[in-house]
Amino acid sequence: MILSFIDRINSYIFGPGLCITVFVCGIFLILKLRPFFITKPRRIKAALMSGGTGTMSPVKAMLVALAGTLGVGNIAGVASAIAIGGAGAVFWMLASSVAALPIKYAEIVLAVRHRRYDKKGTAHGGAYFYISDHKTKFAYAMAALFAALCLGASFTMGCAAQANAIAVSLNSTVGIPPIVCGFLLAAVTLSAASGGLKRISFLTSRLIPLMSGIYILMSFFIIFTNLPTAAEVVCDIVREAFDIRAFGGGIVGILTNHALRIGVTRGIVSNEAGCGTAPIAHAGAETGSPAAQGVWGMFEVFIDTAVICTLTALCVLIAEKKGIAPTLDGMSTAIASFGNFIPFADMILCAAVVVFAFCTIICWFFYGTEALGYLRNGKHCGFYQKFYLAAYSVIAVIGSVMPPDAVWSLSDLTISMMSALNITALLLSVKEIKKETEKYFYITK
Repeated sequence: MILSFIDRINSYIFGPGLCITVFVCGIFLILKLRPFFITKPRRIKAALMSGGTGTMSPVKAMLVALAGTLGVGNIAGVASAIAIGGAGAVFWMLASSVAALPIKYAEIVLAVRHRRYDKKGTAHGGAYFYISDHKTKFAYAMAALFAALCLGASFTMGCAAQANAIAVSLNSTVGIPPIVCGFLLAAVTLSAASGGLKRISFLTSRLIPLMSGIYILMSFFIIFTNLPTAAEVVCDIVREAFDIRAFGGGIVGILTNHALRIGVTRGIVSNEAGCGTAPIAHAGAETGSPAAQGVWGMFEVFIDTAVICTLTALCVLIAEKKGIAPTLDGMSTAIASFGNFIPFADMILCAAVVVFAFCTIICWFFYGTEALGYLRNGKHCGFYQKFYLAAYSVIAVIGSVMPPDAVWSLSDLTISMMSALNITALLLSVKEIKKETEKYFYITK
């Protein structure tokens, strides 16, 4: 009953409502800030080249944030999106990433500008800070609500859903029972997360580039050994994205275009632009320019959606041409698609899912800890944090054995509400974002 009610809300909020919000906000920001990510390539290059070598360099901060976005959605989520929305969903997934670029940039700029420092000199930031800095009672309430939602999402989308993906993959590939996998994952999570941001950044800065590189090479092998089929797939993506039957009713057609809604939804879930989580990681970067760190946020979206998600989609669609029909079980679809071209692909994909999902789990633990610290007025240690770590580990066990439907429904609703609060704050702070952008891209030589 409750799950059905949540699903009904999601069908209106997380479907067309969020699609429109992301596209409108993205276009608005591009118009206000000007398309600097196209017209200012030298400044973009300068920002990316000044990676730094500190304890939390801009690159490491980006990799921590990327760890939070690279998860089961990039593989299983994309495959299931194709099963639901067809090849056209891939086009809208990419379109949403273009709209996501200025959104991700803007929220990181604000996070760096409004970050706080504790007694040890460690930076803390996030959407709750730049929301509360509007300094009204309503703003304080919305900031606290955002932090509470972020804390809740860390248990559902950040932990339970990822633990379930790991358990399913290991069970189907090497036969490890889900409950055993859950306890092993809880122990590893407890060890990794207890080391704080330093240990989390150490793990993500090594695991993410390694596993991403292997996954990209696998995908390129499939694409380049099937170039004629790949060309057909690209044509299908464009043609099905603009299905005349869906668009025949004007704006009503846009809202009822299944490929559009599924593609944009998967794109948002994948790169998390607008929901306000990635700024928590980027705010800790040792950078003197909020705009320069914002560029790293755009690079994060590019890697996550334009590279990893697109490569997954192309491989699944190429396999479909060879007789591997996509199903709602995205993980099984991905394994079958890659396995059709590469021996032992199931083992490699299992490793990719485990690495990506585990990195997401420990990254979201950091997000939850920071949100808890905000709710406790900057106190990041003590009984509450230890209790949160214990509860988080327990959720890893529960998530390994429970059906993922309820978890994803709650995650969708939570992310939608976080996005609504965060995007509203971005639009209210557009003058501040524009000022920082002008200073870095149009005034600084």
